[in-house]
Amino acid sequence: MKPEPMNIAVSVSKYYLPYTYVMLHSLLKNNACPIDVYVLHRELCPADFDFLRTLTHTHPLVINDCRLSEDQIPLSADDNAAPAAPESLFYLSIPRILPADLPRILYLDSDVIVNAPLSALYAADLTHHMLAACQTGSGIADGVLLFNLDCDASWEPFFLQKELSAVLPLDPKVYNLPARTAYTAHNLHYETVRTQAAIVHFCGSKPWEGNCFHCDIEQLWWDYAKDVPFYEDLMEHTLHEIVTDPTVMNYISSLRLEHKQLLDIIEKYEIILERTSCRDKHSPLLGDK
Repeated sequence: MKPEPMNIAVSVSKYYLPYTYVMLHSLLKNNACPIDVYVLHRELCPADFDFLRTLTHTHPLVINDCRLSEDQIPLSADDNAAPAAPESLFYLSIPRILPADLPRILYLDSDVIVNAPLSALYAADLTHHMLAACQTGSGIADGVLLFNLDCDASWEPFFLQKELSAVLPLDPKVYNLPARTAYTAHNLHYETVRTQAAIVHFCGSKPWEGNCFHCDIEQLWWDYAKDVPFYEDLMEHTLHEIVTDPTVMNYISSLRLEHKQLLDIIEKYEIILERTSCRDKHSPLLGDK
């Protein structure tokens, strides 16, 4: 009997095409089942899909072209015109545009790395839930969303109200670990993340960007990127931005200036305190010492 494929949705712009390739490579490397990928986009051409189909693995991969028309592109949060909505919101269209016979689909952002098998996540019991996702505060963390397309509830009110009772919570340290927060807020490092996290999310600054500070967890992204045929191009782009973009040096210069200003302020206060102390020693009320 032919095994059922794992249905995956991604939203892609031309800029994110190579990074989506890296993400899909990590997915395929860690999951041996057949995989059907539904590419949500508004600007890709046939050559772009030929590029994605060069992903070479030993198990079946199907790339489906899901171009969104203007009326299918979701409105952005501030009610801008639909065509202005970023690709990061295209997941809102999933229940309306994908084939009706899909029971469930896992949406993955292009800037995640799949670092382990996802069979347990994909098979999660969604009987009483519309969605499985990690939660943050009182909201839903984007980037990794497992849709229950068999549910009869209306999706538009759900997306507007984001009723958490309809969401099966996932462990964010396993299924949607934000790399930068893990490093700065929780002191997690590459070796721990590499062995414990199934999905690492490089939201915010990116491993392939040179205009930001980096952390050792980003090595995980490069571990998978080194397997793709355009690895040297990725490295060259990043290195070029590191040595030419002034963002980091400007930040360091700003810190140095702020440091000098603080030292000057401390020096002035020390002078004032010393003078005050001298006056107190000779005060008529205290007497000379």
